[in-house]
Amino acid sequence: MLIVCCALLVIPGLAQTRQNQTNCSLAGTWLGGSDPTGIPYYQMTITPEADGRYMVLYQAMYDPGTHFTSWTGELRKGKGKTYSEYAAATYIISQDMADFYRTIGIQVDPGTFEVDGVYEHTRMLDCNTVQSTITWFGWYLPITAEKIPFVTPPEVEFIRDGNGGQPIVEIYHRVGPDCPICGSASKASWVGVDKKALPKWHMK
Repeated sequence: MLIVCCALLVIPGLAQTRQNQTNCSLAGTWLGGSDPTGIPYYQMTITPEADGRYMVLYQAMYDPGTHFTSWTGELRKGKGKTYSEYAAATYIISQDMADFYRTIGIQVDPGTFEVDGVYEHTRMLDCNTVQSTITWFGWYLPITAEKIPFVTPPEVEFIRDGNGGQPIVEIYHRVGPDCPICGSASKASWVGVDKKALPKWHMK
């Protein structure tokens, strides 16, 4: 009798977990990137649209990323928990980047605009983890009215030309919505600290 009762208690929980895993959505805020140490390079925001499509916004969180606009694009539903994705960003070419491009045979003037585009395959590993595999990474140097990302060939296709054909794999982890550690103590000591000295960007 005790075994039966325990089973009755456990089965609904398993069913609820399975249902949550089945119904989980890409929509939300995510942190991640391709850094092997796991340092989050990007904050990714995914917003649902119609017909299994999602708008995606990547905001870079490392210094070189400040020279880019945000990456924006779209995800389209595939089979199961898989999605195809494209995204693009615009970059003002610095002198250092122009010097680098000359080393790979590309002549481009500093101050001109570059558009980078990525095509990737995205899948949910679980409700709180996403893996994106970039299989095409085009650099349009410089961008002109005649060049259309994803339609006309770029000056550089990094995956093939610069990465030996190896795709770039990124891992993202969901931010929230649960917060099991909210309210617990932190490592900071505020004794004798003037809170007026706190940088304004730290105040929400």
